[in-house]
Amino acid sequence: MIVAYREAVVSRIRTSLPGLREVASHGGVFSLDEAKRRITNSPSVYVAVLGVKPGDHAATGQITGQAEIAAYVFARNQGALAAETQAWAIGVDVVRAISGHHIVDGSMVACDVEIENLWSGELDRNGACIVAVVWSTEVVLGTDWLSQDLLITGDSVEQLGDVQVDEVSSPTGVILP
Repeated sequence: MIVAYREAVVSRIRTSLPGLREVASHGGVFSLDEAKRRITNSPSVYVAVLGVKPGDHAATGQITGQAEIAAYVFARNQGALAAETQAWAIGVDVVRAISGHHIVDGSMVACDVEIENLWSGELDRNGACIVAVVWSTEVVLGTDWLSQDLLITGDSVEQLGDVQVDEVSSPTGVILP
């Protein structure tokens, strides 16, 4: 679910902001060296999952979790258009693209959305700017074993899907959806 959510965010931003040179997923935060390499392909956005804090357990065997996501916006001076102006404008467009939407089934809408300035003197001297749109969303972790096809017969359960459950009693054979 976490990787699917990140990829859905990438797709949504790519569709909502077609003028970007690149929109892609990224493994996490950027070092300054990595940022300097990526800035040459701007304007661009890279989406990363920064972490997930597991929460409540559900009867389905799944766990709800609070995922923290970042969309890093890279921009550089282009003619009269300053990198900072571009980065903030794209950041606002990213907020519009993700706010108020269930990006994938099972996720909640983005909450605690903010745009952070990742300014550094070295990037500024090179005519570049990076901002990060950061938000959290509730996601569901794991597989819903109740949605698996299981055949209950007597005192055991036969696996018809990807999950095995043992010792469930039923007076008749029943197939759970």
